[in-house]
Amino acid sequence: GGATHPTAVMFWKVVAGMSNEDRGALLAFAWGRRRMPAENSGAQFKISLMTGMNDGHLPASHTCFFQIDLPRYSEEDVMREKLLYAIHSCVSIDNDGRADGVLFSVEETEDDAQVVQDALDETAEEGV
Repeated sequence: GGATHPTAVMFWKVVAGMSNEDRGALLAFAWGRRRMPAENSGAQFKISLMTGMNDGHLPASHTCFFQIDLPRYSEEDVMREKLLYAIHSCVSIDNDGRADGVLFSVEETEDDAQVVQDALDETAEEGV
């Protein structure tokens, strides 16, 4: 279970291959913002396995809990396709700007991109 579960391992491989724009969209999908929560917020990224769900289903998120629910995908390419579709198409919550289903473009500086990368690396190392 946990960090060594095949779904979690596959997820971190998919995230490692994402662009910074995609990683920002992933954060917005899971957290409602394109930036990591403050260190003192107590928020920790969680991955949950959706039982009974497979390649025909999209991932879900719970922005209040900084959590993504993932179906048991059969392979990395399927997970990448479904995750990218979800993070770029399911944008009804955007606490960086508005919550009306339209995610506006956020300019990221190199520092912002590095903060996202560092946070994702740290989360992966913690065994989420």
